Amino acid sequence: MKHNKSYLALLIAASVGLTGCLSDNHGPKPGGGNPGGDDNQLNSQVPMYYRFNNDANHPNPYVFKAVDSTDFVADVDGEPNAALENIQVTGDFIELEPLTVTVSEDSAKIIFEANDLFDVNNANNYNADNEQHFGGTVQLLVNTHSYEIGDPQNPNRVYLSMGSGEDIYSYDITGAMVASANANNPAQLIRVPLNCFIDEGLDLAKVDLGLAIQSEGALSYDISQVRMASNSTTMTPSSNHLQGCFKNEGSKVLTTETAHLNRDQMVDGSWTLDGEAQNVRYVRGKSANITFEGTAEGAVRARGIEYNEGNFDKNRRSILTYAIEASSELGDMAYPRLDISHYMQNGELQMTYISPQASTMPADGELELVVQMYTPGNNTTGMVENGYENSIAIAFNLTEANMEPGTPLDISIPVRDLFTSPNGAVKFNTLQYIEKIETHIQQVNDNGDIHFNDLEGFRYGLADIKLVMNPEAAQ
Repeated sequence: MKHNKSYLALLIAASVGLTGCLSDNHGPKPGGGNPGGDDNQLNSQVPMYYRFNNDANHPNPYVFKAVDSTDFVADVDGEPNAALENIQVTGDFIELEPLTVTVSEDSAKIIFEANDLFDVNNANNYNADNEQHFGGTVQLLVNTHSYEIGDPQNPNRVYLSMGSGEDIYSYDITGAMVASANANNPAQLIRVPLNCFIDEGLDLAKVDLGLAIQSEGALSYDISQVRMASNSTTMTPSSNHLQGCFKNEGSKVLTTETAHLNRDQMVDGSWTLDGEAQNVRYVRGKSANITFEGTAEGAVRARGIEYNEGNFDKNRRSILTYAIEASSELGDMAYPRLDISHYMQNGELQMTYISPQASTMPADGELELVVQMYTPGNNTTGMVENGYENSIAIAFNLTEANMEPGTPLDISIPVRDLFTSPNGAVKFNTLQYIEKIETHIQQVNDNGDIHFNDLEGFRYGLADIKLVMNPEAAQ
């Protein structure tokens, strides 16, 4: 059997714009087969915990169960179950309302399991003429309440799985689950293309484990709208937050309370650069290291840029970049990018801004520092077609913050502001593949127009750029 090599793994969207009509009908009783068929072939929509207008046309053989740390298995009915050791699934099961899954400690999981092997190829738009699959996903709506990281060196991981008999195929969705833990965001739709499981070896004609979500430690989340769905992905990854079937194994997951990205510090009498993004680049400018704390042990200085006469262009932005490595080393997705999902809930991107004492401030309008995080470029070997989105560009108003030359200014940007789309959808894939931070200075006139007319000779730098997971606790 042939199939298109999948470049899809995780599709995230806000709860708005979900496909499928809702009604007051409950789906078919769990454990049923496929009425009228002897081959256990299911239809293009498999509602494991989902409601359709006409449920009779969408049979579901997969029973919703909870499995605790002792491997005790119990059917889910929305009521507390004292027989389960470390997991509970509660809520209005009959009306298919979101159910709250609470894992108190250790490993536990929810599963949607059938008592036979079922053919779900129709949910992946299987075309018998050319033996190709495309367009189908297994998906669920998630709102994470709490997540305990456990040991930062070996953090609590969350896996999404499908299976056939003893053959189980899993994808690490920890980043998506962690980044969903924000009360200001709507529930997030997590979609894993069925092609990813085919690529791993799953035969969609023989599926008895329709879905499993397993946590290695404490986790609480709401789950709803669980189904397999055809025509639920497109072939344009960049516009739909799709990522390659990498299982996020190629990224370095940052989990420490404070993760330094770029810090130039006096250590044993020498300036010493450390952090995850030590490669400093300049476009239409030149290097300008700015010392503002002196040279005592432990002092930090800013790595910055001067908009010098030879390179400055008043019609274009001059860019100061902090990258994880030189461009020549980032041409392949095999080089580990940064996964900063664990900072999404409460974290901040923090830095100290400085312009030298001798700097001349432009007289026209207000000054803004623009900060944006970037994913790999489209031409990166192994990158998904059209690439991933970058973060939101945040403009910090230096004028309103009363920035003065020679005086350091501490800046904090909530990570969620960088990675939440206007419709509330979290940019999960962006969070998991960061390779650089780009910054630039711009002028904004009274009409709101952006320009760079008066910035020639301007100098600024950023010091001690870092991610802080819980800023209030760190104070």
